[in-house]
Amino acid sequence: MKNIRIYNAPKYSGSDYTEVEPNIYKTILHNDSEMSLALEQVTDPTVLSEVAELDGWKEGEGELYKDLLILTHNGKVYFKEIDDEEGIIFENMEEDTVAYVTSLVFEQEPQFGENAPDDDEISQYPLEDILDKFMCACCDDYPEENAADPINAYCEFESDSLDDIRSLLTIVGKHVYNVEKGDYVDLVIEDE
Repeated sequence: MKNIRIYNAPKYSGSDYTEVEPNIYKTILHNDSEMSLALEQVTDPTVLSEVAELDGWKEGEGELYKDLLILTHNGKVYFKEIDDEEGIIFENMEEDTVAYVTSLVFEQEPQFGENAPDDDEISQYPLEDILDKFMCACCDDYPEENAADPINAYCEFESDSLDDIRSLLTIVGKHVYNVEKGDYVDLVIEDE
């Protein structure tokens, strides 16, 4: 990957995104699943004692919630079993979450095992190694932009950590590629 630069995606000017720092946007990832519920136990002792003392628990409605009591507190939904005697409180693991995103545009380099520049698909490597190193995910591969541009590749990166996205942006203006070293492959990030 070379000639790595910021891609100011048009979608970032919409109401779903708020610029929190130059070229870094905050958005909410919505859980659209109404057919499943993934609960995890609340383990923070402060939150647990605060929520346990609250009144206003209501019986859940519908098949998914029929055995649960539900309480909304400070914008978060909590659950407990109707017949709970141990004081166990749960929260939804799949609740809407805050994410930080940025987008990059770059040129792929076939001489380093990457796809040809006119290929619509972004090479798995070094992209996969970048995702691992900076603890990010690729959340939009901009299929229209990649199909229309025979030279550049476009990718949006997402993390629940602002620091991870800040770190990722350190590759802007750098040359990033993989090099085989014996049985291993190293990710190389160097100035262009």
